[in-house]
Amino acid sequence: MVIVDMFLASDKLKDRERKVRKFLRSEPGIALLLAAVNFEWTVTRAVLFLSRTPNAELREKMTKYYSLKGYEDLWKNEILTLGDHEALSKIVRNWSDVKEAFRARNVLVQEKTGTQPTCRRLMLNLC
Repeated sequence: MVIVDMFLASDKLKDRERKVRKFLRSEPGIALLLAAVNFEWTVTRAVLFLSRTPNAELREKMTKYYSLKGYEDLWKNEILTLGDHEALSKIVRNWSDVKEAFRARNVLVQEKTGTQPTCRRLMLNLC
C-alpha cells in the first residue's frame, strides 16, 4: 500500500519538491501526479499574486482553466496583459518536458497505456 503525503498550503517549495522526489524511484506515476499538482498550484498562486483582477472574481475565472493549455491561457489573459511579463512557456524551464509530462499525466489519469519507464524518464528530466 502506498501512502501519499499530499501538499499543504503552508508547505515550502523545497518540501513539495521533496515529497515528489520521495516517490520518483518507487512510484513514478505518483511522482508524476504530485509534480503536476505542484505545477498547477504554483502557477495558480503566481497568477493570484500578480493579477490585478479582484481575488474572488479571479478564483471564479480559474475554475475554467484546468489543462496545460488552460494555464497558458490564464497566464496570457491575466499576466501578459500587464505588459512586463513573459509567456508561461518562456518562464518555465524545460517547457517541452512539462508538456510531455502533462500528456503522460493525462494518459495515467485516463487509464490508457503508459509505462513506468516513461514516467521515470520524464520526472528525471523535470527535476
